[in-house]
Amino acid sequence: MIAVRIGPDMRMAVVGAPSYFEKWPRPKKPQELTAHNCINLRLPTYGGLYVWEFEKRGRELNARVEGQLVFNNLALRLDAALAGLGLAYLPEDQVETHLRDGRLIRVLADWCPPFQATTSTIQAAGSPCQPLRCWSMRCATAREIPAGALAQSNRGILLIDPRQKRLGRGRARLHSRRG
Repeated sequence: MIAVRIGPDMRMAVVGAPSYFEKWPRPKKPQELTAHNCINLRLPTYGGLYVWEFEKRGRELNARVEGQLVFNNLALRLDAALAGLGLAYLPEDQVETHLRDGRLIRVLADWCPPFQATTSTIQAAGSPCQPLRCWSMRCATAREIPAGALAQSNRGILLIDPRQKRLGRGRARLHSRRG
């Protein structure tokens, strides 16, 4: 198996609009989120609602937050936060402009440290062949993958088993790892 880094280190941000904080106090620790209207995320591959992950001085805390809104994509959660409908847990790089312009206020920043980039783990060419499955994410860095082992498709990148001379359905797992 080969792990390929496919993105930079990330940091999450808990944000809300100034209009939201006119009605509700700013939380100082994740446990206080239970008193807030949080904008949730449901991923089709994850099952239930996404758990908000926090860490401070080596202490990890997973918060199952509640609220009136649940979305399955980033743009709708961001729009709801900008409209003052609740607090959202979003990637920092997606809210930087809104924070700078004062349209959003960040809370719990000391509980949201950076974490290691996303990596994709793939089966190396030449290793024993296993049933292959397709994934729909385009791999940004593929230096470790032998030439000719990838093929483009409308669903992403597929692995080719060079010994079989046919297109396989690539197996990949995406992991977020905290370092």
